[in-house]
Amino acid sequence: MNPPTLPGTPEPWTRDQTMAYLNANPLPRTFLWPHRDGGERPVHPSHSYVTGYGKWLRETPYFRGLFERIHAALAAESAATGTVGDADWLAAQLHAERTRPAPETATFL
Repeated sequence: MNPPTLPGTPEPWTRDQTMAYLNANPLPRTFLWPHRDGGERPVHPSHSYVTGYGKWLRETPYFRGLFERIHAALAAESAATGTVGDADWLAAQLHAERTRPAPETATFL
């Protein structure tokens, strides 16, 4: 159950919304992500999925943490703009997150 929101504020983005979004907007077949067995692979099941791409991605053990990253990106964009982009937008967001340099840590002498 989601916590109550103040009147006039948008409802928080839910994991069910992320699954529905991914069902309608699966990541492009050219999008690669680190696979649990090593290397990068396309983020698509090797067999057809009956229950939907979003449910598959949420439950698959092969791309650990990817569903959570997607959910966070969609939730942040929805909260900031009230809308979310398409699959190409999401792929670009995930790519930018992976290539963003880590923040420098403070060094005390």
